[in-house]
Amino acid sequence: VEDGILFETNSSNHMADDPTTLGSYTTEADDILSGMSVCITGYNAPMYAGFESEGGITVTSFMETPDSVVAAPKGVDASWTEADNYETDTYSTVIQAAKSDYDEDNHPITSYVTAYSSTHFLESEYSEYSSVSNKDVLFAVSERGAGADKTDISFVSKYIDEESFADQVTEASSNTMRIIFMIILPIICIAAG
Repeated sequence: VEDGILFETNSSNHMADDPTTLGSYTTEADDILSGMSVCITGYNAPMYAGFESEGGITVTSFMETPDSVVAAPKGVDASWTEADNYETDTYSTVIQAAKSDYDEDNHPITSYVTAYSSTHFLESEYSEYSSVSNKDVLFAVSERGAGADKTDISFVSKYIDEESFADQVTEASSNTMRIIFMIILPIICIAAG
């Protein structure tokens, strides 16, 4: 990860009036994201995979920007006009590192670490749009990290309507839950040792 922010120089590849909110696309390095489309994220940090394989660790770039992106200095906004002074490049936006080993029964086990160039993969309004794959990418990569292919784990998106939930919570039920979690459960845990 480098200092700065990704800035798209091709107006066809970014949101209107915001070159820092850009599209990134799946690579062919792994089939985990096959069939997924573009992800739209803003405020991406410049990222590269430092190596493909080293010391038993394999690094895969799942998503990349087009080659029309520059790493602009931190703090620039849509009105920044110095992009022509920087070299365009392709930057990774989702990178996963995997390290494999064997357990005591000689079964392969793998640990995964994933880096995202932006928190917008998770927290932006784009994660709810079906025309982009922000949420799908996040779930697919998380499921791999959790070993979902070897279990029945499946991540699904849930939405809680805060207003309807808040209407159902009374002060009495809130106090009951507070007593259970702050007094009764700690006493049981202490007693159990």
